[in-house]
Amino acid sequence: MDKSVYLKLREKSFNKAIEVKDIDFSDELNEEIIAEIWYRQEFDRRNLQTLDYKKIVILSPGEKTSISVVDFVNARVNINGVVYTGDVEIHKNRSDWFKHKHFLQKGYENVVLHVFYNYDTKKEIKCNNKIFEVCLKDRINLESIYLNNERILSEKFFVKPKCGEIVQPKDYTFFEELLFTAAEVRLCLKSEQFNRWFITKNVEEQILYEKICEAYGYLNNRDNFLTLSRFVPIKKLREIVCNYPKNLKEEIIESVYFGISGFLDNSEHIHRSEDNYPTKLYKLWKQLECKFTKKLNKQQWRFYKTRPINFPYRRIAALSKTISNFIEFRITTILNNFLLNFDENSVIEHLKNIFYQPASGFFANMCSFTSKPLQKGYPLFGEEKVATIIINVVLPYWIYYSRKQNNSELYKKVLSVYDRLKLKEKNSLVDQFVKKIIPYPQHEKYFLSYPKFTQGLIQIYKDFCQPVRHKCNNCYFVRFFSNPNLYKKENYDVIEL
Repeated sequence: MDKSVYLKLREKSFNKAIEVKDIDFSDELNEEIIAEIWYRQEFDRRNLQTLDYKKIVILSPGEKTSISVVDFVNARVNINGVVYTGDVEIHKNRSDWFKHKHFLQKGYENVVLHVFYNYDTKKEIKCNNKIFEVCLKDRINLESIYLNNERILSEKFFVKPKCGEIVQPKDYTFFEELLFTAAEVRLCLKSEQFNRWFITKNVEEQILYEKICEAYGYLNNRDNFLTLSRFVPIKKLREIVCNYPKNLKEEIIESVYFGISGFLDNSEHIHRSEDNYPTKLYKLWKQLECKFTKKLNKQQWRFYKTRPINFPYRRIAALSKTISNFIEFRITTILNNFLLNFDENSVIEHLKNIFYQPASGFFANMCSFTSKPLQKGYPLFGEEKVATIIINVVLPYWIYYSRKQNNSELYKKVLSVYDRLKLKEKNSLVDQFVKKIIPYPQHEKYFLSYPKFTQGLIQIYKDFCQPVRHKCNNCYFVRFFSNPNLYKKENYDVIEL
């Protein structure tokens, strides 16, 4: 399928969306979604106030545990200059506090903050301790979250698409071409982001560095890893590391990252480790601490809904090893060298070698400095996450680079790398979409094994399902598959991204 045809259909889809009456997202809102929004702080926090007009700053949203009846424990909030630590209870309606009779139940004695969406009652909460309350209704942009956050609301509103009833196995050759076209469009759109970033900031390597670091944070700690990369710019890190012997390269980077992250603040906790490696990092950090002015607080890191093997400790260790590959030569130099001087299969292997981090070093079987050792070692950064970096950082950058060089052969080579890439990325939205659009289990595995297909599906979902609010009767994608011969290239003007 020609890219220009897809772009024209995409344009028609967005135009059609204007005609579609918006659904009321608040009807679909439930306590689980509000809790997710609270945990990710996906709301307007500017000039936030409690119901009694006290200024509140969220220092930490808290952590979810399976042994507590409340929604979040160990939250930290600053209210009118006083820091409170305690639990947070989430409801859709304020009246749910009374309907659930929390005032009679054990386990709610440490609640310091009650967060809700609808302010439907002014009844006073009577407790032995003071409970502050926050209403989020005017601070959550459900429309924006629905369109931009695939993992919060999109899955909640996802319905079975009619295209799943239309696509048949005999169509799959054409369907593959369609998905790859959508994936190419997605790559080009991402490359446009690089173009905007580089024009405004003129620091290509730092932007690439930030995007790589962000990917190592997974979903829960992406913002913290992004902050870490900005507190420790690649240029400054390179200058520091170059003053030490090469055999200390990884340790220096780790000490800086762990120090800036706040995980080396508690020296007694570090020294309790049975291994002397954390102590060594602590001592190195104390030598380097004076070179930095900003750092994160340990409480900012999120462990809720995070498997121990994905704890930020292990991700920081993995990131340190990866970034150590970019100390001698710039990130842009190395990536462009791969693209220019190696064939497609070799390029993929070189990228895997740089970003994949096996089980090695102190964190091979540890989840924190003082955790109990795991029964076996786990990779610090697995192949599915390598796919995420290649897809979301490297390939879009290469598309940007090939366009900047006005090199069509290089552009085709990037697409050829994409076509050969076979690394399954974990994405529950894609898994769900594939199962509904391809109702033939024997074919599902094939389409889930190639990023060119899964990324194409995500783009189709964003371009056609979301704009018309899953109302398939208004969807151009459904119309297209019903009669693809109607949509020929000669019927449209060519549109470039």
